[in-house]
Amino acid sequence: MAATVLCVAVMPRNRKAARSAAAATPQGGDREETKASADAPRNATDLEYVKRNRGRPLAKVVHSAAHESLLSVSVTNTDHQGFVNLFAMVLVCANLRLIVENVMKYGIRVALPTESVSIERNWQCVVCHVFMVLIFVVAWAVERFLAPIVKSDRVVNGGHVLCWLSMFFIPFGVIRACNPSVSGSVVLVVFSISWTMKLISFGHTCFDIRRALARGILDQVCQDAESRKLLEGGFPRCLRLKDMMMFVGYPTLCYQLHYPRSPRVRYGHLLKRIGELALCLAIQYILIEQYITPLLENTRKYLSVEPSVNGSGDQVQIVHFNVLGFLERLLKLSLPNLYVWLLLFFALFHCWLNILAEVTRFADRKFYSDWWNAASFGEYWQRWNLPVHHWFMRHVYSPMLRRKWSRLSAGLTVFMISGVLHEYLVVAPLQMTRPTILVMLAFVGQLPLTIITSRALFEKHHRVIGNMIFWVVFCFSGQPMAVLVYFLLAATPNLATFGSFLSLR
Repeated sequence: MAATVLCVAVMPRNRKAARSAAAATPQGGDREETKASADAPRNATDLEYVKRNRGRPLAKVVHSAAHESLLSVSVTNTDHQGFVNLFAMVLVCANLRLIVENVMKYGIRVALPTESVSIERNWQCVVCHVFMVLIFVVAWAVERFLAPIVKSDRVVNGGHVLCWLSMFFIPFGVIRACNPSVSGSVVLVVFSISWTMKLISFGHTCFDIRRALARGILDQVCQDAESRKLLEGGFPRCLRLKDMMMFVGYPTLCYQLHYPRSPRVRYGHLLKRIGELALCLAIQYILIEQYITPLLENTRKYLSVEPSVNGSGDQVQIVHFNVLGFLERLLKLSLPNLYVWLLLFFALFHCWLNILAEVTRFADRKFYSDWWNAASFGEYWQRWNLPVHHWFMRHVYSPMLRRKWSRLSAGLTVFMISGVLHEYLVVAPLQMTRPTILVMLAFVGQLPLTIITSRALFEKHHRVIGNMIFWVVFCFSGQPMAVLVYFLLAATPNLATFGSFLSLR
């Protein structure tokens, strides 16, 4: 009886569930709708179920695909900005510690550079600059008026050579006779060297034009349509004094009849470059006076020279040299020297040359390339100073190859000329009685390094290693070593007779 009642009570419920299931069961075309709904996103009930079971290990799939570590070489688009920020903070903190240590040890050594900007001390340099501009006028007159009259290449080229020698040696005589400040002497010598290279380019280009006109091959030689149009009006009538004076101010060493020009002067850009130049010069002066000078002065204690007598009774000098102390000074000097060198690059090639380009509306402003990524010394010299590189390629290297010189001989000649000019840049401002030859030897010694590092091993396959070799050799050993050697030779009187070619007096 109880079982019968239970069945009767349960049957309606089962029939109701069956009717509900039958209503939910798809019939015919409704099956496709059910399949589509299965692919749809989960409803609120499913999401609630997932949320309720998210703490279970089985519900969390950790490893579902193959991945590489973020610092692997094969992984791209990894953001390393955090490391960059960290390294920047470490660099700032390390340099701040050096600043505090330097001030505690030496105090404030920086003073206004009154002697460097003194008109009374450097007025002769100003007059010499004016005279050097007049030499450009003389060179222009030689080509514009003398060449059509004499019609002799020897006479015209002789006039150009006299202008070159005057531009090169007259500033040297002014420095020796008038004793201006070192900074004024450096500026005068830099202008003397660069303007001499400009005059050589002017004379060489005009000589090439005369030869091309005489041989009737102007159309084959001249690749610039604008320059060819100017030459059609007659040479040397196309040479104008205004263009020659503009060439003096152009930030290039290579003379052309036509240059790309910008439409106007951007005064905001010009003021920005002037401010950057002033800031760079100020920081360089602080680094030299506050850091480099005391470092060099403290280096003298690691070197001593004592007179002695050898077995033959001749006077000799015995040099006592502390290798570890010198190495410590070298490493300590490398950091501020590197800062000064980088600031010099930015001030000269980015600020100063862009100032000249903006004032003269000179449009081609590629004065340097990415030399900091150089994997060899050859790449560095091709990217570091493009105006000088173009000048050597145009007026020394390529003409030598055209005359059947080997590449090695032409490259050696370029390095020797560059070494002599850098030696002159050191000897003249410091008023040395004889050259040390050390700078020239350093430049010539770079030719083997250039040949070794220019192989495919460094330039193609292992560029990072080549770039590290460049930075270590050039900035962390070569330049600080040269600064230390020149300071010791100049500051130690007893070294005056220690080797004839090393003497500074």
